[in-house]
Amino acid sequence: IGIFAGTALLVWSQWLLRKGYPYFSEGIAGLGAAVLYLSIYAGWSYYHLFSQAVAFASMIVVTIAMTGIAIGRDSQRIAVLALAGGFLTPMLVSTGAEQQIVLFTYLAVLDAALLMLAHAKDWRLLEGVAFVWTQIYFWGWYERFYQADRLERTLAYAALFFVVFAALPLVRSRRKGVLQPDQIALVLLNAFSILAVLRLTLWPEHRWTLTLAVLLLAVLHLAVSRATPAPAAGQAPLVSLMYAGLALLYVTLAIPIRLDGKWITIAWA
Repeated sequence: IGIFAGTALLVWSQWLLRKGYPYFSEGIAGLGAAVLYLSIYAGWSYYHLFSQAVAFASMIVVTIAMTGIAIGRDSQRIAVLALAGGFLTPMLVSTGAEQQIVLFTYLAVLDAALLMLAHAKDWRLLEGVAFVWTQIYFWGWYERFYQADRLERTLAYAALFFVVFAALPLVRSRRKGVLQPDQIALVLLNAFSILAVLRLTLWPEHRWTLTLAVLLLAVLHLAVSRATPAPAAGQAPLVSLMYAGLALLYVTLAIPIRLDGKWITIAWA
């Protein structure tokens, strides 16, 4: 009954849209998605009608459907609802067990799809929301389940998340030469996030690896800075300076990571 009601609400929302009630129809579409998520969750967790895998797959289908509706209606608001549902899915079907590969792979695919959608529709709100949810899941998993034997896998996923959220601002900066304040904030938060992961997982047992990783990030950001097109006449090259500043920051941090004592002062000088 719940799945039928949720589906009926989505159909009704389409009828409302054709009648000229776009905002009301979007609210009804969001309600329909919520009913579907709740019904699937209850069918698995409360009534035990089907397995966790079936519930997980069903919620993914609902997320894909909502994303399709958002594209069809050209509605960023419905896209945000689809995004919220997509990120709530792992929480709803969680059993409390450690499932890093399933969780992080799902997040990476969801992030990549949503960033492609944000790029196609220029819906910048999706980028920040996806980044925040990804960080919540990553650090929540890290706090509860991280162990030294999962180092390589954790670093690989952290690097993947970093690349995903660095890609879209990079493309936009190369295309336009400018970034909006929210995109600048995303670049900075993404840069500090990967730095935090490297510091917590590699220090102090793997100082050389940490040093090389930080220097690699410096090189990448410097290359982006050099590749950023010049802004229009009369405008400061803020994007280029931001990436160059991040490169300088990484190089500066590499010195105390690798060196000790007086050599830190000499290298900084």
